[in-house]
Amino acid sequence: MGETNFFPFLILTMKKILEKHIQRDVLHYLKLKKIYCFKLNNAGIYKKSTGSYIPSGIIGLPDIAAFIGGQVVFFEIKTARGVQSDGQKEFEKECKKNGIFYKVIRSLEEIMDYV
Repeated sequence: MGETNFFPFLILTMKKILEKHIQRDVLHYLKLKKIYCFKLNNAGIYKKSTGSYIPSGIIGLPDIAAFIGGQVVFFEIKTARGVQSDGQKEFEKECKKNGIFYKVIRSLEEIMDYV
């Protein structure tokens, strides 16, 4: 049995933590803080015949957008060992060039330190 943190939605166990778990917890936390946020769905269209995805949106689009302090901010969710794709690095570069906040988040604690 795992240990329960003070957030009912975050259960710490010995299981492998996936990006989708971090993403879920970050979205839940932001909503608890009454921050308008949403997941950016940018998955391609799966082509069964080739077993690959056809891009359907902006390459490198981050996982989460939020409105904080009158600005839009972007969060890319990664596990402790996760690595940004070239498209994600390019999107981050464009954000920073244009004064838009972008941060890679690897745990719920990181978002709690920021917000």
